[in-house]
Amino acid sequence: MPRRARAFTPENSTARGSGAGFCRYRRALQKPHERRGWLLHQGVAAPSARAPAPQPDALNPGHDDGTQAMNPHVDLPELRVVVGLNGPDTQGWDLAIASRERPLDEWGEFVPLAELNDAGDQLAPFLFDDGRQILFRSGDDLYWARRPGTNDTFEPPQPLEEVNVPDARENDPYLSPDGSILFFSSERSGGTDIYETRRIAP
Repeated sequence: MPRRARAFTPENSTARGSGAGFCRYRRALQKPHERRGWLLHQGVAAPSARAPAPQPDALNPGHDDGTQAMNPHVDLPELRVVVGLNGPDTQGWDLAIASRERPLDEWGEFVPLAELNDAGDQLAPFLFDDGRQILFRSGDDLYWARRPGTNDTFEPPQPLEEVNVPDARENDPYLSPDGSILFFSSERSGGTDIYETRRIAP
């Protein structure tokens, strides 16, 4: 799909502005850390508490029809989850969303976000602003899209020109809760590193 350049402007209630982009990025430190009762070590998350961890529940869809799912992101109200799907009915890796009424309810069926998907791979979604905005990777670049309401379709996605660089893959976007700092991974150094960039004040 044709995608025109546009400055990324988070539009949640704590990060509004007009024409604001991101300033120059810097490489962030990577340190093992412990948060919210989970010990992150060598890429494996294990409970730090002594009690045995409950068995995880598989989200739909399963693998009966050959469909694979990866890169899940649950929004802060825990009412929506976005994943990358790859299967007989996708164009490659496509984004899909499932929702539920309450945090303890079962998830509904995954619905493709057709307006964001194209013939390339769409992965690493980050949903925010109560489901009205999303960051994700398409191909080797990061994109941003928004929609008026959670039941509406997303507007055409826009590349994050401030952080994308040619001949390198940008991936795994994560936006701070106040919308001021974007963390992402990039292969621009020849390996994969974590970078952060701060939003320019309007």
